[in-house]
Parts: sequence; structure tokens; C-alpha cells
Amino acid sequence: MHSSLVLTPEGLAAIRFWTRDKVKGCKALKRSINPTRFPIEEKESVRWLDSLRQSTEWLGAPQRCVHVGDREGDIFELLCEAMTCGSHFLIRHCNDRRIGYGTTTLDAESSRRPDPRR
Repeated sequence: MHSSLVLTPEGLAAIRFWTRDKVKGCKALKRSINPTRFPIEEKESVRWLDSLRQSTEWLGAPQRCVHVGDREGDIFELLCEAMTCGSHFLIRHCNDRRIGYGTTTLDAESSRRPDPRR
């Protein structure tokens, strides 16, 4: 089960639960197809984009939104969508992605920035 939760200073604004229809055979399917060859709209990962779009629409102020995701939310399209609409995000990543037109990596850039807690 995956959930999307929208909170405001007044309390809960929206919640959405998502479950996978089929679990059996997923690994075998991944071996027979290349998931990078399909548009995100045809993947279950589109739920991350749907949640981002819905929450920013509900609140009406994307710059006030902070989208938090686990490493399954480490999706290029999600990061682009959040940046395009002016939202913020905090996503635990699992791949050290290239950023800055391929000139550096996410981990290298993060280590150069000061810790905001200090």
C-alpha cells in the first residue's frame, strides 16, 4: 500500500491510498521488457505525478508545498514536475543521479552544501 497525504495548518486536506493490482510475476515481467522505454503515463509510477498535481491544485499554492517521498519516488519526471510548478521536494534517493547538465552528481552537490540544521 502507498498513500498520499495532504496536510495544511488547519489539518488534513486530502488522503489517497493506492494498491498494486497484481504482485505475482512482476520480476519476470521486468526481465522481459525495458521499463525505460515506456512513457511514465503507462507506468504505476505515474501515481507520484498524480499526487503532486492533485495536492498543488487543492492547495492552490504550489510554492507552499513540500512533497516527501521514499526512494520509489526517485523519478526524474517527478523532480521536473515539482520544479516546473514551483513546489519543493524531499525524496530519499537510491541512485546518485547526474545533475547540472551532467557535470556533477546529486551526492557530490549535496556534500558541498551546508547542513541547514546548523
